Amino acid sequence: MNRLFFAVQRALDTKPRLKAALKRIPGAVALFRACRFLVDGGYRSEIRLRWARPDKLFQPSGVTRFDRRPHLFSFVRDNLPKGGTLRLLSYGCSTGEEAFTLRAYFPDAEIVGIDINPRSIEVCRKRLARTADDRMSFIHAGVPPDGPPGVYDAIFCLSVLRNGELQLHHPETCSHLIRFADFDEIVRGLCRGLKPGGYLAIMHS
Repeated sequence: MNRLFFAVQRALDTKPRLKAALKRIPGAVALFRACRFLVDGGYRSEIRLRWARPDKLFQPSGVTRFDRRPHLFSFVRDNLPKGGTLRLLSYGCSTGEEAFTLRAYFPDAEIVGIDINPRSIEVCRKRLARTADDRMSFIHAGVPPDGPPGVYDAIFCLSVLRNGELQLHHPETCSHLIRFADFDEIVRGLCRGLKPGGYLAIMHS
């Protein structure tokens, strides 16, 4: 059942005409979403986040992929000081693809991933358990860690401080999804955790 559903979902994602035809059938979209909620744990966790609206939620969608910003990762790697142990933060790490990509660019660094979605962190920790990497950890949180200032050499916040609904529907105001005061608080927290001379990468926000 799960394989059949995901095959249909892939077809809809890759064939716009098929997706448009589905939307013209009364009740088809609602039925599809209900089926997806039952079989897709990732989608189910995103819907629950939308319902719960936890404090400092920006982007409930956890869409990600490995090595999605190679030029950025290479730039930071090539420009950080050599020698010593680097500490990196992947803020909004989703299911860990970014953090595990960073490991390829920074073999000896300490890497911390943070995400507001508890299921995403569970997936990260299961992936980590299959490795022998003791310099990587994952934290379930919606805000930057409340630790001593200036601990990270680089912080990555990529496609996190945004909400896809704004791009789809273009509302006159974003205040029902994103508050600028929350954005300011998050960025200040990230800056606080950054070492002098470190890199804070914020993209697609």
